[in-house]
Amino acid sequence: MNRFKCPACGRNQYTSKDEAEGCIYCVYKGPLENMGPAGVEKANLEQGIAYFEDAIRESESGESRRQEPYTADGTTEASTTHHRVG
Repeated sequence: MNRFKCPACGRNQYTSKDEAEGCIYCVYKGPLENMGPAGVEKANLEQGIAYFEDAIRESESGESRRQEPYTADGTTEASTTHHRVG
């Protein structure tokens, strides 16, 4: 994702394209200034790496971060009492 700045109004817009023309906020129709990557990919990558590092540590230590599955009413299956009818 690339960030572009309008030279007329100064507002930012984002696109996956390498070039952008025309501002979506004002009447400017010319090329927009490429400000480089928006940083979204880097943040997502860092979060993903942290998640998998935690998962690896937990698997090595025998811990589990899994939660009990939830039922339709929002309770966990482990907390649901089942009654036999008839």
